[in-house]
Parts: sequence; structure tokens; C-alpha cells
Amino acid sequence: MSKVLDSKLLRKVHLQHTSSLSSDEVSSGCRDGCPSKDVLKKIRQEARSVPTPSHNEWEVLAEIRNQQQQACDKVVKGTLQLVTKHPKGVALFNEILIRIFHERAKHDL
Repeated sequence: MSKVLDSKLLRKVHLQHTSSLSSDEVSSGCRDGCPSKDVLKKIRQEARSVPTPSHNEWEVLAEIRNQQQQACDKVVKGTLQLVTKHPKGVALFNEILIRIFHERAKHDL
């Protein structure tokens, strides 16, 4: 249902469902076979929402650090990690970046 709501307008989907109801269902007022507009809005909202990792900033930073460290470890073993509290951030340096920084520092001085 959420894939259909991504490509079509909410009103159009609702009208398709209401038109598929039999005349007995329409006359009785029981529209269990047709989701309401609010239900369709909720489905579309949940499909479009971006999941947040956590409300705790430190947990998010720790998760980012772990993901980056795993990505760096796949390329080059050995990473240097720097976690700062103010401003909040995580920096990971692998051996290649340290070599580049060292070479540039030698030539610039």
C-alpha cells in the first residue's frame, strides 16, 4: 500500500477503493473494505519517515564511529580515532590520511 501511495495521490487511491465497494456496502455505511483518508495518510507518513538512530547524541556518535571504523578497517588496518565533546564530533584517520598529512606538512613548512 505504501508503494502505491508514493506514486499516486491520496485522494485517487481513496476514490479507487470507494468505487470498488458494492452498492450494499455503500448503502449500509459499512466501509471496512476501504481504508479511510486518515489511515492512508498515516501509511504514507510512515513510509516517508526517515528512521532516526537514537535521541541520545552520544549513542549516535558512537554508532557513526563504529560504522566508519569498520569501513576503514576493511581498506587499511589501523585507525586513529578522535572523539571531541565540544564541538561534538568523531574523526577517524587511517594510515593513508596520516601519510598524506605528514607529506603536506613537510612541504608546507
